[in-house]
Amino acid sequence: TYKFYVNGISMWSETNAGDGGASTNPKFGIGATASGATKVSGDVFEADIRFTEDGIYTADFIPPTEPVGIHAETIFSTCTNQQSIWDVSSSKKLIFGGNAAASDTQRKFTTSSAISFDGSGDYVDWDENGFEGSSGDTTFECWVYSNTHTNYQAVFSMNRGTSTGFNLGINGSGQPFLWKGSFRIQTGTMPLQSWAHLALVRYNGVWSIYVDGTAVGATWADTTTYTGQDFKLGDTVASGGGTSGEWFNGYIQDARYTKGLARYTSNFTPPGSEFGG
Repeated sequence: TYKFYVNGISMWSETNAGDGGASTNPKFGIGATASGATKVSGDVFEADIRFTEDGIYTADFIPPTEPVGIHAETIFSTCTNQQSIWDVSSSKKLIFGGNAAASDTQRKFTTSSAISFDGSGDYVDWDENGFEGSSGDTTFECWVYSNTHTNYQAVFSMNRGTSTGFNLGINGSGQPFLWKGSFRIQTGTMPLQSWAHLALVRYNGVWSIYVDGTAVGATWADTTTYTGQDFKLGDTVASGGGTSGEWFNGYIQDARYTKGLARYTSNFTPPGSEFGG
């Protein structure tokens, strides 16, 4: 039975035994039909949109008086509280694997949440057929808090299992590394149980890694075009797009990928606040 509530009051209901179109993998739209053919007219504001696979309300109720949390069956949410992670740059949904989740246990900036990875099956995946890579200048950066330095742990991966894939990670000695077929850069030191800014930059065909704004020293020349790649945080993308098991153990906050721009070309002072764009 479908029920329609306005301010917690049931206004309409209909019984339908169908699955809501789930078997046909339908699209989902906000402010318009899924096809985009019919749009909301005029100025309309929407906030705290949440879609769950379970009926939370079965009778009249008192509407929430603060941002809604994440119900166990939530599969989509634009909530801006500490339970929400959203790709604000292009409104793409992120897929969480394992126990990866928003967390305030450790965070660099208290105005938002970090993503927690427990080192066993956790990752965040870009919910697209192909992540838009780059053929030129590129910057990937984030704040990293490592719980442990054990084995090889991936921070960022773009289809490492193919000839046009790579990943940025931290080895068991705490060294940041860039892997593409082999270790192209593997030097420097990431702190343990402390926040550090980690940046991977390609400028004029040369990759560099920066830790807290300081270049680790080694570089690698590479002009590969990275396009249509699978993308993950917290694990490497194995051949065929699966996971590889190089799980990150710790927290990542303010991850940002920039295509076509080398934001850092020499040593710099890491951002003192959340990224603005």
